Amino acid sequence: MTLEDVKVALDSNLELTDELRDNIYGLVHIFNEKYPDISLNNLCNNLRTLKIVKSNKFLNKRVSKYNYMTNTIEFNIDVMNEGYDMKHVLMYDLLQVITNNGVMTGFNQNDQFRALNAGYTEILTNNLVGNESDISDLDSEIISTNIISYILGDDILFNAYFNNDANLLTNAMLDKGFVNMDKNFEIMEAMNYAYDNPESRDKVNPHELCVEVAIKSVIDPNTFEQIGMLVSMSHEAKAYEKALDGLKAAKTLDSEMDRVRTM
Repeated sequence: MTLEDVKVALDSNLELTDELRDNIYGLVHIFNEKYPDISLNNLCNNLRTLKIVKSNKFLNKRVSKYNYMTNTIEFNIDVMNEGYDMKHVLMYDLLQVITNNGVMTGFNQNDQFRALNAGYTEILTNNLVGNESDISDLDSEIISTNIISYILGDDILFNAYFNNDANLLTNAMLDKGFVNMDKNFEIMEAMNYAYDNPESRDKVNPHELCVEVAIKSVIDPNTFEQIGMLVSMSHEAKAYEKALDGLKAAKTLDSEMDRVRTM
């Protein structure tokens, strides 16, 4: 599918206004220039039936929400005028339309990766169009996602996201020790809970869990320093200090083991 096919699909959707068609096409053009190898097949199919409706804070706590099953974007009219960058908001939703294969968006299979999927979608959105607003509802998800990306590799998240391949993500997590069978995706559960309940973020700290995994799987000073910067920028200094103590302990243990081997 080409940009011309996108235009044809948009023009066939009589539910959309001319202004919306133009805005969506402009964002698709930006996306295609940045990621020319990503298929537009799902997008073209979804644009033909895409609906954009109004909702309110009682139905949707966030400024917007995309329902992949009904192929509908809901805009919360109660908060839209509070200073959001609507170009950013629409691109965020459009990425989900692009990756909607009828079963999931991105790698969010069975809703188990919804916070990580949201964080990665927000990161892609920032890379594509930036955010001219001071409002950012997904800072926590961005930080946790960045930590996970450093550990797994951004290529894993990128390929899993645009190929709807949750297994690729799960297998990479297994290789890096993310999955604790006794606690069943403890990190993902913590991230999902914080994502679903923004008011609980002071009590639930998914960043700290991510950093603990980083200690076990990535004993690399440069990577760890980058992770630490992300955590400290989020005012999660306690989590970073704990992680730093763990890293020092791990290095001390490695040095001691080396000393014993040479005796």
